[in-house]
Amino acid sequence: MSHTDANVIRDSVHTGTLRFNEIAERFFTSLIQTVPDLRAKLPSDTTEQRSIFAVKLNWLVENAHDLNAVAGELSAMGERLAAYGVAPEQMHTLRESLVGAASDCAGDAWTAEYEGAWTRTTYTACALMLRGSARRAA
Repeated sequence: MSHTDANVIRDSVHTGTLRFNEIAERFFTSLIQTVPDLRAKLPSDTTEQRSIFAVKLNWLVENAHDLNAVAGELSAMGERLAAYGVAPEQMHTLRESLVGAASDCAGDAWTAEYEGAWTRTTYTACALMLRGSARRAA
């Protein structure tokens, strides 16, 4: 995660273009449509999961400039997702759903710069989560 990408992501949120709760709502909706078998792994009311996700996303945005600060927590998230039954190959779907949700929320304000920064940052986050997932599988 580069400092430049971290700044772009933070700016995309701080300008009011993106709101974490809206991203979380769209993310879960997209995820359930894209990976229907994940639906069975979630409670019928995902309000709590969306809230937790929004808080974690806020944390990632605010700390993306410091890979050392986020690596351990992202690895632990990957381990927890594996415990819930999320397969490693589904992690990239999670990443794609997150970038898509952010793009949808931003609408016309979404730029190529935002797309690139969110994609690169979530790719790195996904790689760190996969480490945790692999640790769980071992």
